[in-house]
Amino acid sequence: MKYLGPNGLQYFYDKYIRPMKDAAYKYVANNLTTEEEGGVLDARQGKKLDEKKIDKDNIANNLTTEEEGNVLDARQGKVIDEKIKELTEGKYEYYGEGLDHCIRFPDAKLQICFGTMTITAELKQNGNGYTGTANPNHEFIKPFSQLFSTEVGNADADWFWIINKTSSETAIKTIVLGYFQEYEEQEFYVDYIAIGKYVN
Repeated sequence: MKYLGPNGLQYFYDKYIRPMKDAAYKYVANNLTTEEEGGVLDARQGKKLDEKKIDKDNIANNLTTEEEGNVLDARQGKVIDEKIKELTEGKYEYYGEGLDHCIRFPDAKLQICFGTMTITAELKQNGNGYTGTANPNHEFIKPFSQLFSTEVGNADADWFWIINKTSSETAIKTIVLGYFQEYEEQEFYVDYIAIGKYVN
């Protein structure tokens, strides 16, 4: 009889009646696309969810299954990650310093360098244009033994082009640029990309 007292009835109301009352005022969605907060799902959607569920027999825990309609077990993520590392590890080396970057591919002895270099203008005539030299403190972070291709961007609407390179006995350290306008002791920041063989 104690459950019929005020405390027991309040407990029964809070546990069973109140949730039913709260649900009665919620929006009932008969679809699987509603994003409205506070709604409840119509029971008829249970059948659709059941049809969409993945059968355990259709979960492949390998990387060889060719049967259509199967999905990959999450445990294969680790296997795939290890295979990617196996394929890429040691295949390239990255070097970065400030605005400059170099990527090396040891198997081919190939190097790609790109970034932004400082160019100091000189008053030296060069045909219809003038010659600029790279700041001595701004060289490729990794020198080349041979350059295959180099490109530079323009600065302040003045087009730059590569006319030469500076090198030591064994390495190409930077590139020399030409430009159209005459400047006196002016510096430019020019984007570049260079591809070639690198020094061992």
